[in-house]
Amino acid sequence: MLSNEIQAAIYTALKASSELSALIVDVYDNVPLQGESQDDTKFPFVKIGDDSYVGDDTNCTTGFDGSLQIRAYTRSGGGSKQLKSIQKAIYNTLHRANLTVADALFIGLTWTDNPATFTEPDGKTQAGIMNFRILVDNV
Repeated sequence: MLSNEIQAAIYTALKASSELSALIVDVYDNVPLQGESQDDTKFPFVKIGDDSYVGDDTNCTTGFDGSLQIRAYTRSGGGSKQLKSIQKAIYNTLHRANLTVADALFIGLTWTDNPATFTEPDGKTQAGIMNFRILVDNV
């Protein structure tokens, strides 16, 4: 399975997006400090979230079908408007992106549903979740 390589390609695409970089502090797969005491200057940021995969082989290829969550967090007073701008930049960066991963013939990445936004229990952090579908045919 290529899940680490796919995550690395997604991370690289998000970091390379000038549209997204103009809106956030950083992209993480493991946020270094979480919780109410987190320094507000570390916001907004994007976190590559949970993923899951199932086999999707054909007679000619091996592959898999997966899902991935991308999460965005803001706290700087920009509220849901800022969060939705970040989600738009994530969409523009990842939806139907042309990702290159060694040992994969094809990687299809598509946004699957409306992004959710909500306030975290701390009352000051706005969060948003976007879901993407990943289709991969291996070499």
